[in-house]
Amino acid sequence: MRYFLIIVTISFFGCQQSNIAVVDINTLFNDFSYTKEMQAEFIEKTKGKKASLDSLYQELGHLEAAVNNINSEELSAKFIVKRQEFQTRYDRFEAYKNQITEDSDQKILTQLNQYIKDYAESKEIDVILSNSKDDVSILYTSKSYNVTEEVLKFINSKYEGK
Repeated sequence: MRYFLIIVTISFFGCQQSNIAVVDINTLFNDFSYTKEMQAEFIEKTKGKKASLDSLYQELGHLEAAVNNINSEELSAKFIVKRQEFQTRYDRFEAYKNQITEDSDQKILTQLNQYIKDYAESKEIDVILSNSKDDVSILYTSKSYNVTEEVLKFINSKYEGK
């Protein structure tokens, strides 16, 4: 299916004397300097919270070992409370990491898309396709290929029976 889409797209645009380029968006994203900066920022932002969580995890491990060696209700209750505290902090940490990742990815993609557009315009490329192993998509098309208004008139005309 992926290759079919590429062939159809190239055939369509090829008939119109277009300049078409193909990129692997995953490579662009992963090797983009801004991505690497954001990854380094992510590590810095999460380092302290991760260390605190690791420390609590070790404390929980020691407490669990003590509970296994000494049969004490008080120690067992303390372990349960610590385990719940750890789980709560872990869940918050994961949510925090996910939010940072989502925000970073959005910023990176916005910048990447702008640079792809700038590149296409500077090289007079009409269409840039992304051909990654996951999918094929159009990353950029010149405005001359946007037929939205024309298609809208056509479909409304068809719908209205004209």
